[in-house]
Amino acid sequence: MLTLPGPGSYRLLVHGRNRDDGDVREADDPVETYLLQLWPAPLADPVIHKSTSAYGAALREPPAAPTGLRPDWYDQKTSGYGPDHPAAQQ
Repeated sequence: MLTLPGPGSYRLLVHGRNRDDGDVREADDPVETYLLQLWPAPLADPVIHKSTSAYGAALREPPAAPTGLRPDWYDQKTSGYGPDHPAAQQ
């Protein structure tokens, strides 16, 4: 838990190192390290100063469109509805 010195808005800087598998590091280095800095500041939009890890890039990508099986009633040839779907029977 972080105790703030008082009310108001704050900025937070998060700096991460060694986030990707295969990053060059010494044998006794931790897998990942983080530096967090917090200071009072006016409200502002988020800013990404640098983002070079492959892991971070994957987190920022929009989710892939779902894939898989369609329901039994789905038939693309009939405007998206198969013959058993209620909308196709109207």
